[in-house]
Amino acid sequence: DMVLVTNAKGKELVFMEAGADGKPVYYQELAIGLEDNTIITNAMWHPSGDYIVLSLSNSNELALYKIIRDGGKIKNMEAVGNPIKLTGTPGFGKFSKDGKKFFVLDGKGSKGKTTGMSEVNVVDFSLDGTKEHRISNKISTGENTGSFALSPDGKLLVTVNAGKSVTAWTAGGVATGSSLTLFRVGGDVGLTKVMDYPFEGIYPQSVVFDKDGANIAVSVFEYADFGNTHGAVEFWSVSKGEFPELKKQKAKINVMKGAHT
Repeated sequence: DMVLVTNAKGKELVFMEAGADGKPVYYQELAIGLEDNTIITNAMWHPSGDYIVLSLSNSNELALYKIIRDGGKIKNMEAVGNPIKLTGTPGFGKFSKDGKKFFVLDGKGSKGKTTGMSEVNVVDFSLDGTKEHRISNKISTGENTGSFALSPDGKLLVTVNAGKSVTAWTAGGVATGSSLTLFRVGGDVGLTKVMDYPFEGIYPQSVVFDKDGANIAVSVFEYADFGNTHGAVEFWSVSKGEFPELKKQKAKINVMKGAHT
């Protein structure tokens, strides 16, 4: 199933199911009764497909919902427990591969304009509603973190951080401060930081692993190059094992300025 988030009253969530040919065969709109000033900014599935987590703006909350199906079709949702509040605005999030931990970014402000370090919050959701949801850990990552990626085996997490690279071209340090931060996934704390990897470029926003987790690709919005303004997709090799690390590859794919995801 795929879910779309809208701002339309009475149909904030739109679920679609695709057939064998990839075309939509089922369409369902659901309302969840949000407050007037609350907007859903992210919708993230549990690996089981039976739960969904919503990031709520203004209230700075995460809300867990159970999916109700009838004959295999999504019919409704019901809230599980009370929403959990973050200190800042919840951003991109994803469950660990085993579904036991939920990782969500707290960018500490609007993208590109924060001055503090972003955090990855580790959330323990009570799927059966018998306990209160809780934030079990908060781990500092880079400044102006845009998103993160989990490796296919679920053992590594990489955040992409814009740092101060978004500052005005006349300011000192323009196009510097971008970095990747590598974490191990697992254990009671959920995440353990390995290392930061600085690189040049303005406002990198997206990072993804390839199918076997041996490489990652990173989008770079722009470079401090005059006469040929462009962005790019850059690539890093991933070494796994007891001492994981990232190594930047020389080759990249140039694209038009403004690369996002």
